[in-house]
Amino acid sequence: MDKLYIDDDCVVSFFVGEFGWFLQYWQARLRYLKFQEYPNHKFIVMMNQQYHPIVADFVYITIDLPDEFYALKLETDCYEAPPPHSPPGSFTPPDVYADLINYLRSFYNPEKAVEIWTPRGCDNFITHRPQTFCKYSSDLEEKIHPLVVVFPRARDRAANRNVPEFIWKEVVDILQKQFTVVLAGTPSGACLQDYTGDKIVNLINYNEPDKLDQVIHYISNASLTLSSQSGPTHLSLLCDTPSYIIGHEKQRHSVDENRFQTATAFRNITDYRAIDAITILKDVEGFINQLIEKEYFDGSLKRLKKVISDINRPSLRTLIGKKDLVGVEIGANTGVNAINMLKYLDLKKLYLIDPYCLYDGLYGGGCARTEGIAQEWKERAHRDLKPWEDKIVWIENISSKAVHEIKERVDFVYVDGNHLYPYVVQDIEAYSKILKKDGLLCGHDFEFRPTQQAVIDCKPEGVEIKQGLCDQEEGTAYDWWYQKVDSFDQVLKDDMATLNSLVQ
Repeated sequence: MDKLYIDDDCVVSFFVGEFGWFLQYWQARLRYLKFQEYPNHKFIVMMNQQYHPIVADFVYITIDLPDEFYALKLETDCYEAPPPHSPPGSFTPPDVYADLINYLRSFYNPEKAVEIWTPRGCDNFITHRPQTFCKYSSDLEEKIHPLVVVFPRARDRAANRNVPEFIWKEVVDILQKQFTVVLAGTPSGACLQDYTGDKIVNLINYNEPDKLDQVIHYISNASLTLSSQSGPTHLSLLCDTPSYIIGHEKQRHSVDENRFQTATAFRNITDYRAIDAITILKDVEGFINQLIEKEYFDGSLKRLKKVISDINRPSLRTLIGKKDLVGVEIGANTGVNAINMLKYLDLKKLYLIDPYCLYDGLYGGGCARTEGIAQEWKERAHRDLKPWEDKIVWIENISSKAVHEIKERVDFVYVDGNHLYPYVVQDIEAYSKILKKDGLLCGHDFEFRPTQQAVIDCKPEGVEIKQGLCDQEEGTAYDWWYQKVDSFDQVLKDDMATLNSLVQ
């Protein structure tokens, strides 16, 4: 077959740089030129062939970059494509840039062409030039509801803007319980590349020519997308799909470059390592609820009032996403909290400890005034927990004796038994010995002074006490839990201590 050659009036350009900049500036500038200044010219653009759907509405033909360019493996997460590990703002090597132009010129008659090359480096002139944007959508008939698209950014360039992979994993672990989750990005720019599941569509390693078509299809059918600010964020905004964005440039992404005033929720952060999965999921839950209240969705999403689990104890939320948990609750009471855990945590086994009798001090999670009430609580707990009886080990004894009946290491212990000081101390000391390494020791009613003092006095070295308000319709109760001091924070503290000593 003869090589393509265009001997007509044409406008020619090429692009090798960062996808987000291409979306928000260069392709929009070319579209304006097509419709306003050169309507009778054929537009020719050389670029990664997968980007064709972005310019399909105005470009006559797209030409793929030469194999020699791909073989160089240059960085494309920049205004141009500099060599690997170049500092921000670096240029494509001049010889490579010239070779691209010469290669492209072999496809058309230069005497009939208007050649418009991209600005070299970080040149902001284009922000002051007219642009025309296109709202992207999918023509594919397949509909998947409910659906979310997640872009788990993980680039070497500006790695400080990466949310940790384990956080993205915890988020997806929960989302897939109520949504089909599409994971999108590039192998060099995203984590979770090997994440699989029945409700997971993973396109990160997908490398067929229709990849961007597929991504746009899923975005335009999604209830919302999740991303840290990056190129895919801009694609979501240009598909007019509600977008939850983690980043440090709210004005830019929510306003300045939000061309169609797409609904956005922006979590503004200064350190991308400082966010956690629960914060993200709570944000998403609130965002969805706002969209539902404004009747943004059709009936397909009205039943999804909760994105994350309804588990109402903040200490136990730290276990969301962890698999095959073995846990202990001291003070089962009527079984309300146990039901909550069994519904919303991935539990393999749960030891429930309660003597269901009166004894010195405060009984269980409440205060049974008579033996009759204690027995009523026991009967209710056994009745309501029957659907999970294959996962429950009942130990009807006081906690100081019950601990000897547990012959394995456990992932967590929830202390909600006798709330008087010596009993809380006793439970913390005894049950910390059966915890796995990095297991969770936590409990209820931190607002109760004897409990609080016991938790403070028993705090091990290297941990801090966390507390959080429980979700309750009546009353005010706080959870507590021990959490290891973040190693990075500790390094900072040590460095500051050294600095202060030197200054003094």
